[in-house]
Amino acid sequence: LFEKEFVMKMNEIVPKLAVDKRCQKILEKCILESEMPATYYTLDEIASKMQKSPLKMKNMIKKLQDAGFVASPTSLNPNGFRTDCSIDEIIKLLS
Repeated sequence: LFEKEFVMKMNEIVPKLAVDKRCQKILEKCILESEMPATYYTLDEIASKMQKSPLKMKNMIKKLQDAGFVASPTSLNPNGFRTDCSIDEIIKLLS
């Protein structure tokens, strides 16, 4: 699913097909994810560990990127994101 070349080819074909627009958004997320670590975190999981309300996805991604980490939403979970930042570093960053 996350082989970049394959997903990019699928993304090129989608406009020619009669598919839901969500399909293209999912493929765009998959392209971003193709170069990311295999695991992902969820906003709820992190908020629970910190006993705080979860951040909005765009705010979490921006915080991680501003700190020098790669980060993107995942297509596998609407509240999930992938990053090369460890969970300990994420918690430290948000504290």
